[in-house]
Amino acid sequence: MQCTGNPVLKCLRRHDETIPPTYFIGCAGWKPNEKFHRFISLKENIDIDLLRQLLDGLYEVRYKLLN
Repeated sequence: MQCTGNPVLKCLRRHDETIPPTYFIGCAGWKPNEKFHRFISLKENIDIDLLRQLLDGLYEVRYKLLN
């Protein structure tokens, strides 16, 4: 089965807030108890605001092929 969801920034927070939130890139198409969706854990040194802007389409990633 192929997922058609887009990548979105997700946050895991503990209810007691004793540990800072953890962020990951997940799937917009995910629903509880569904399979076939992927996620990527993020390291602590990631700029969450910049990543959020990239995923929201505020920036465009351009690259130049090297010849």
